[in-house]
Amino acid sequence: MLMDVEMYEGPLDEIALLRAVRSGEQEMLQGDVAPHGEVEAPVRARLAR
Repeated sequence: MLMDVEMYEGPLDEIALLRAVRSGEQEMLQGDVAPHGEVEAPVRARLAR
């Protein structure tokens, strides 16, 4: 069966997103979190690049 690149990469992107969400959930359950105020500025600066 032949697939184009978009058809192949779509499920891979979805799997990567699900893994990131699962990892975040595990960190949250373990208490490995930071207050919103501590992370907002660095994240906004990173996104502005």
